[in-house]
Amino acid sequence: MRGLSVSIVLYRPDPALLDATLGALERACREAGVSPCLLLVDNDERGQVLDDVAPLPADWRVNVLSGHGNVGFGAGHNLCLGELETYHLILNPDLELAPDALKNAL
Repeated sequence: MRGLSVSIVLYRPDPALLDATLGALERACREAGVSPCLLLVDNDERGQVLDDVAPLPADWRVNVLSGHGNVGFGAGHNLCLGELETYHLILNPDLELAPDALKNAL
């Protein structure tokens, strides 16, 4: 299957919104038949982004990039450049994908 990476830049996200985003991403990935590499870029110096995240699917590769401070949205996504798959999605932490979005895009 085609490789998919997804990056989300975070700075003290609203846990409910982030859970909704990740839930919608999970449904879209299941519909598309892909297990992504999820790159969570934590722009908060506390480095606690996974503390507020519901459990993620076991078949996802999850990497948290932290410790760099609040470098901003663009620079945060640029930190992921070395870990990109064939297809890459830049996702906002407050956006919910339609269930067929990734299937149609891929």
